[in-house]
Amino acid sequence: MAPRIQFRISDSEYESLDREARIQGYPDVVSYAKDLVLSTIKGTNPKASVKMIDLYKLAEGKIIEEIQSGSIFTIKDLIPNPPALLGKLILKGVENQVIENVVLLPDLDTNGALQYLKTEDTSDNSES
Repeated sequence: MAPRIQFRISDSEYESLDREARIQGYPDVVSYAKDLVLSTIKGTNPKASVKMIDLYKLAEGKIIEEIQSGSIFTIKDLIPNPPALLGKLILKGVENQVIENVVLLPDLDTNGALQYLKTEDTSDNSES
């Protein structure tokens, strides 16, 4: 099991982190804080760890660009061997409608993974 790091911060510190995480494009404070801490370590191998925000944006981009409306998909269809945190972030993005035109399906796939459905874009971009 991987080591776990926990610490407490004040409400105002959390609000500041949350605001900056959103400005930087992160879906939540936890992934932003992790990437922020890891980016301060000197002499680390940059290939050893891909930033969670990069994986999240890659997955989000594939949902937008590659998944066709009406298609059912799992996180593994987007990113091979995804970390569990990525699945949690995608789920949060879908539930909060940050990732648009995607709904969580009630049934798991045969491997026990969450399934999503890409729906049609219902926004009206036409001018009448």
